[in-house]
Amino acid sequence: KILEQFFDVFIKHNQILMNKLEEKADGKVFDIFPLITASTMNSILETAMGCELKAEDFEYLDAVKELGYHVSNRFLTPWMQFELLYSFTANKRETLKCAKIMHEFTTKIIEGRRKQLAMEKSQDLEHLDDDDVGLKKKMCLLDVLLQSTVGGKPLSNDDIQEEVDTFTFAGHDTTTNAICFTLFVISK
Repeated sequence: KILEQFFDVFIKHNQILMNKLEEKADGKVFDIFPLITASTMNSILETAMGCELKAEDFEYLDAVKELGYHVSNRFLTPWMQFELLYSFTANKRETLKCAKIMHEFTTKIIEGRRKQLAMEKSQDLEHLDDDDVGLKKKMCLLDVLLQSTVGGKPLSNDDIQEEVDTFTFAGHDTTTNAICFTLFVISK
C-alpha cells in the first residue's frame, strides 16, 4: 500500500530511462550501468527523500561508485585488513574523500527537506479548509524521520543522516545491480 502512492514516480523515471535507452538503440555497445544508476537513484530520492537528482548531484553518484571500488579493493587486499597499514594508503584517503562527498550530499538533502517541510506546514495551516480534514498526504521516509521522536526527543541530524545514507546507498546500489544483471541475462 505504501509503494502504491509512488507508482507515478516509478513510471516517470522508467519512462525517462526508456527514452534514454531508445536513443542508444543504434546497435552499438554502450555501458548501461550509469543510466540505470541515475534512474534508480532518482526513484529512491524522490520516493524516500522527497527530492530529485540534479545535474550537479552526479558527483554523488561518482563518489558512490568510487567508494564501492575502494571498499572492494580493501576487502580483497590482505594487508589492507590491518587498520594501521590501511591508514597510510591512498585507498584510505580516497575512501574518506568519497564518504565526505556522500555526507555533504545527504546533509544538503536533509536540510533542504527540513526547510521545505517547515514552509509547507505553515502554508497548510493558512489554507486549511473543511475538505482537507482527514486526508492523508503521502510522506516520504525522510519526512517520517524528520518528524520522529525517541523518548520525546527528535532524532539528531547524525541519526537521520545515517538512515538516509544507508537507504540511498543500499537501495540504489542493490536495485541497480539487480536490474543490470537481469538485462544482461535477458540479452544473452
